[in-house]
Amino acid sequence: MAAYTTLADKALIRGSISVTIDGYTYLLKTGSRSKPVKSNFEYGAGGLPLASSHVVDFQKIPAEIMAYVGTPEPSQLVPFTYDSKYWAVGNLTLSYSTEGLRGYSCEITQLAGTSAADFVGS
Repeated sequence: MAAYTTLADKALIRGSISVTIDGYTYLLKTGSRSKPVKSNFEYGAGGLPLASSHVVDFQKIPAEIMAYVGTPEPSQLVPFTYDSKYWAVGNLTLSYSTEGLRGYSCEITQLAGTSAADFVGS
């Protein structure tokens, strides 16, 4: 008889997002991924809309990253891939838990680069 650890009924998916940052795996416990659009508007002499331009903007993810004790805090400003895009952890705040896990509140920002060769650090 099969022994499953998860079961989906009617296509509900259970799971978490793992990311590897600077060689270490972390779990995104919570996150809110915005997909903003940047818009510009031009108005005519009568104050009525004349034209507009809209383009997809950089995405940001305010998140809580979980790490097991003994794993270093996530590196800041180190590019990593998630969902076929490059990202970097910016602001980082450490929080503690009695569950044996450490949490980090952070803001993850999408980067413009599309390959590892695009990034230069100093």
